[in-house]
Amino acid sequence: MQSLAQIQSAAGRRISLRRGERLSEIFSERECGFVGLVGKDLIEARCSFSFQNGCSLPGSLGNSRSGSSRVSCMQDDRVSKSELKELAEIVLSEAAGEDSASESAGSSYFSGIESDEVAERTSSVAAKVDARHPLDLRWIGEWADALTERGMLKRRTFYSHDDWLRHRSSTRHYRHFASSFSSRAILSLIPPVGTMTAISLAVAIYNSIVLTGWLPSFIPLLHASSLSYQLTAPALALLLVFRTEASYSRYDEARKTWTKVISSSKDMARQSMAWAQCPADHQRKKLLLDYILAFPVALKCHLLNGSDIAAELREILEEDDLALVLRAEHRPNCLIQLITHSVKSIKFEDGERSALDTNISQFTESISVCERLIRTPIPLAYTRLTSRILVLWHLALPVVLWDDCHWVVVPATFISAASLFCIEEVGVLIEEPFPILALDRMCAKATENIQELAALQVQAQVHLTRKTMKKVVSNGVTR
Repeated sequence: MQSLAQIQSAAGRRISLRRGERLSEIFSERECGFVGLVGKDLIEARCSFSFQNGCSLPGSLGNSRSGSSRVSCMQDDRVSKSELKELAEIVLSEAAGEDSASESAGSSYFSGIESDEVAERTSSVAAKVDARHPLDLRWIGEWADALTERGMLKRRTFYSHDDWLRHRSSTRHYRHFASSFSSRAILSLIPPVGTMTAISLAVAIYNSIVLTGWLPSFIPLLHASSLSYQLTAPALALLLVFRTEASYSRYDEARKTWTKVISSSKDMARQSMAWAQCPADHQRKKLLLDYILAFPVALKCHLLNGSDIAAELREILEEDDLALVLRAEHRPNCLIQLITHSVKSIKFEDGERSALDTNISQFTESISVCERLIRTPIPLAYTRLTSRILVLWHLALPVVLWDDCHWVVVPATFISAASLFCIEEVGVLIEEPFPILALDRMCAKATENIQELAALQVQAQVHLTRKTMKKVVSNGVTR
């Protein structure tokens, strides 16, 4: 077996050979020849493992939204599925175990999937169909998931007056129905809804064959009373309503938190420009305003997948400040410290300093709220329970409806599954609220407003000075 020579990142720097040797030993024990690892960069340990036997695993073993590595490896027919799963877990744990310095730039909670990569996965997923296993339909789920993730990367914009007119238009129902096949929420339902519809079709075919007498008489007809469904339907409805309401409350809390972030940024910029009038503090005030402008952008990049924080902050911060922020493991906290020390270095009255500190405290609280939302989903037991009940409900639905509907059970099951699974899917999508909010536009608008405040401050001072002088002159003439 070829032993590991090196592990090298795309940035050209090597990571720990000790870990590479460890992986090589693990693969050798399983008769897998480790060839190499190529990381996307030093920050994100995205990697691809190649083996000498030449067969590929179906798809990616992991594409974690929590910062873990994404691993693609090769499958040896001699290796059992349990061993293969264990190997994948070892690879993930070893790759994710790099020193924190290499991962410190990953202030975001995500691994940073780029938009073009998701688009490439979407377009090429159908090509991954294994000709040797034509009944392996897992590519359908991968295709639907890729579409959903591509939709999550789409940045939102603010609503204008024209958008509101279109939103409440009387023809919106036709427009929404016509765009069904481009909706990521609906397209992501193709696997579960298609499965439930196929099962109902199989039940209908089976019952039809039984009724024709082609099978022995002891073969039972699949039918049952609908009383159990009538009794459990309200419980399922309450379950879905609570699931969706819990997800919306997270979205609403994120929206209100970001409103406070933008409002505090503008208020703190206004206070700093109005109160820091000493000529010696001019440069410090400029730096303070830069840090205030940079904070919402840093918090946005901290939460959003695929954000390029270096490119966005380079337009706001000076090079030495940018380098300091990028070196920090937690960029928003670093900017809060810069803001705090800048306020401390400028001559403010005690009351003014207290008011500024209130806005800084609001920044800190907003970080905590956002991190709580992104770290803790709705209890997983509740999400799993909702999913299991929906599946069981629709598995038995064609059996219950057969006596009343016969072959109509197929479209009836399709409509029921599409409706109820769609409600559950919407709850899952809005459970992670930050990709749905127009954070890019919020940050851009806050920057525009603060820059406008700076320009208006000078104009307002000149205007009031002239107006005061005119009144003084007029009063002198009158006397």
